[in-house]
Amino acid sequence: MSSYNYSYNVLINRLEAFAAGHFLIKRFTHGQIDLADQLQDDEYPFMHVVPEKISPVDGGMQFDFLIMFADIPRDKEYKAEYQREVISDCVRLGQDLIAEVKNGLQLFGFDVQLVNNPTFEPFMEEQKNTVTGVTFTLSLEVPWDWSACDIPAIWSVGGSSTGGSGTGYGITLQTNGVNNVVQNLLNLEAGTNITITDNGNGTVTIDSTNMYVGMPISFTGTGFGGLLSLTDYFVSAIISGTRIRIATNHGGTAIQTFSTASGTLTQVPRTILTVTWDSGQAVAFGSNLTVTRNAQSIVAPFTVSADTSRRKVIEAWKDPYDNVVYIKFIGEFA
Repeated sequence: MSSYNYSYNVLINRLEAFAAGHFLIKRFTHGQIDLADQLQDDEYPFMHVVPEKISPVDGGMQFDFLIMFADIPRDKEYKAEYQREVISDCVRLGQDLIAEVKNGLQLFGFDVQLVNNPTFEPFMEEQKNTVTGVTFTLSLEVPWDWSACDIPAIWSVGGSSTGGSGTGYGITLQTNGVNNVVQNLLNLEAGTNITITDNGNGTVTIDSTNMYVGMPISFTGTGFGGLLSLTDYFVSAIISGTRIRIATNHGGTAIQTFSTASGTLTQVPRTILTVTWDSGQAVAFGSNLTVTRNAQSIVAPFTVSADTSRRKVIEAWKDPYDNVVYIKFIGEFA
């Protein structure tokens, strides 16, 4: 018997195979006890199996069976002699079964263990045909690893599944406040200009990369097609990882037609700096920005006359060919 085949049905099949292969057993029955002694001429002795308990245990399953071996009188004139012979013969049949389970290994295999010491209980002239024989309990333990991987089901706690719906306990996976349809899988998928990194310690880093719509962009080199070097443009659309559309003003319509020309333009490296402002509309602090007292104020036309309580965002970049730093006001936020 292979390890995946240890079921109640298979064990009954093996017990029936024992009876069928034994030279002295004429009949096998299984089920409630009153099915054991049905009137069937010349089909004695017989073996009957009654299921008792089936118990999950650590590392396995335990099956308890009530086994009955019985025979019918052959000579009513010498009842005591008959009863003695039948009980003796039925005990031997029980011994054969126990020996096969424990040592024979032909029907039940190495993994089936006998976990009790059976006790034979004789009975005389019982059942419908006044049979005589013995009964005993046979407790068999077979391996079972309590695996949930083989369950033929798909469950989604809090959502629909093959078994219906249920209420979630513990973590509930949501997107924008709405429960995910699948609750047993979270798969982060990177969108456009997004990089997702599994840090290997239970955390995930999500980075926005490359460009974004509305981003200021400038170039150096030889202008072509109407594009000019060191002139501010704005990203109006991201087509792919290597293709963009640009406009001449923030939020404007993308440039549709370029004049025919050739040249080479290189994007100017830029760093977006988020800064805070003091009451004089001067830069008070900026991430990745060193602020010196004598260089705080932004001269015209960059002086901002907006609400001083709001956060201002500027963009600063350095010309790659000299030491000039350019500053551009981007907007203000609450």
